[in-house]
This record gives sequence, structure tokens and C-alpha cells, in this order.
Amino acid sequence: MGDAVEWAEAQGEGGKISSVLKRTNALVRLDPRGQEQLLAANLTGLLIVVAAQRPPFHAALVDRYLVAATRQRLKAVILVTKTDLGVPATVERELASRARLELHVIRLNATDVEGTHEVRDLLARSENAGPW
Repeated sequence: MGDAVEWAEAQGEGGKISSVLKRTNALVRLDPRGQEQLLAANLTGLLIVVAAQRPPFHAALVDRYLVAATRQRLKAVILVTKTDLGVPATVERELASRARLELHVIRLNATDVEGTHEVRDLLARSENAGPW
């Protein structure tokens, strides 16, 4: 996902990919056999979406994504959903520790559209730069 390609018309077939252009970055993980698996390429940033409590917040998973973003020099934003259901004190502490590292944290809930506007504005500013 996200590869830039060169396309050639192919009569009767619509077209075909003639080459894949060089990637500016690549988000990868290791599969069970230890082989690299491409998740996305040519990203502008990484939007890390987590629930405040349902399903449970996993700080270690957030940190894995933050490390991956840092390795690829990607801007990372943490998007916390379902905050209207309450944010446990342990999650608040985890989010505060990341905010102290100057990581952007956006909160979404079903009763307030402010976070929705913030996400929309973030993605709109990056529209020409590439996918998140």
C-alpha cells in the first residue's frame, strides 16, 4: 500500500504496472517466519489509533508504533477513541508521559466533535504530501 508506480497502457487489458518507484519510507513487520512484510510505504505520518479502554489500552503496542515511526522519520500522532466512556487513570498517565515527549495526542468521543475536526485538519494539511 502506498507504492508509487509507473503505468503502461496494455491493449485489451486496461494497463499494467511497468515499474515500482523508489520508496521514501516503508513500514514493515516480521511475519512468523522472520520475513519482512510490507504494511505501507511512502507515508507522511503514522496515526496510531487506540481505544481509551474498550478494547484495553496497550502502552507497549503504542510504543512499538512510535519506534516504527521514528525509525522511518515519520510524524506520529496518537488518536485515542471512546474517551466519552471514561479514560482510566493509568491511561491518562501513559498519555501524559507521551505528551511530555511532545507527541501529539488527539482525543475522540461520541459527544464532542472537536477531536474529529482536529483529525480532519491534520489530514487536510497533509493531503498533497501522501497517505497517513
